[in-house]
Amino acid sequence: MILSEIVITEKSIVTDLKVSDKKEALKILTDSLFEQGFIYDSFYESLISRDENFPTGLEAFDIGIAIPHTEPKHVKQDSIAVAV
Repeated sequence: MILSEIVITEKSIVTDLKVSDKKEALKILTDSLFEQGFIYDSFYESLISRDENFPTGLEAFDIGIAIPHTEPKHVKQDSIAVAV
């Protein structure tokens, strides 16, 4: 993966996200990536499975940060989705 080939679009940035749990947040973000054609429909389930076995969440000061990810076989185009 070359960093200059990673796509981030305005549709992939969600501000003022209001959700009840991390799965709901991840679903919103993966739906955005799927609608843009960046991932396969298998991505979300694989992401959840991986995060349950190998959590990516970190506590940084009073802010929770996570960089959930899964295997490349679920990806069509390297991309990033962000929620704040």
